[in-house]
Amino acid sequence: MGLTTEQLKDAYGRMCLARAFERKCEELFMQGQVRGSLHMSIGQEASAAGTALALRDDDLLILDGEAGIVIIDPDPVTLHEYGDRQQLAAIESQKLGRLVDVPCTTLDGQPIGLFANIESPTEAEAAMRDARERLAGIPAEVVVSNHVMGLYELAAIHLSNQPPRLDEAQLAIDAFGALLGAISGRLGEDEATLQDALAQIRLAFVQIKASWEGAATQAPVSPGTTEEDGGD
Repeated sequence: MGLTTEQLKDAYGRMCLARAFERKCEELFMQGQVRGSLHMSIGQEASAAGTALALRDDDLLILDGEAGIVIIDPDPVTLHEYGDRQQLAAIESQKLGRLVDVPCTTLDGQPIGLFANIESPTEAEAAMRDARERLAGIPAEVVVSNHVMGLYELAAIHLSNQPPRLDEAQLAIDAFGALLGAISGRLGEDEATLQDALAQIRLAFVQIKASWEGAATQAPVSPGTTEEDGGD
């Protein structure tokens, strides 16, 4: 179809707006301010702008996310088909809702819990409320112990790196020790395990640090020479 200069300017403005919106979404996602996943469509702005130009205010649209298509002014048969699909989707959602509290265990005996089925912002908000309620029902000593153990795992990750990141590991170990010392006697039956873990990671740090420092200070010997001849 032929487009006027004003229509082309309008389309270009919509493309620029869509690109700026995508960039801002990406920025917020990288900052951790957008929960879940993010699918970028940078480079596809012209498709959306072109489609918008072809639409009228009274057009009926069907957005099929599964097939990745947009249907404009569907015929009665197609409209009825998508109406049936919506009803089936609602039924499936209700079925999943009934499975939330059904016990589930893997073949090797590992229990699995289904806590949320998130497809929309409303479902995400409901899942967050449910998570907060579940967290409120867990003793604080259990939650804190899990976080403290996370510092042990962080230190182990840095120590296992080649070469080991000693400064990073030291920070995690110091935080582990400081936190454990500040709340000593308040972590219940997990405290003894955490104390043992702290002692183990400290010992591992000393051993790995000594090993790498020793390797760094050892003078290399050139091939074909011995310590007796001094390399002469």
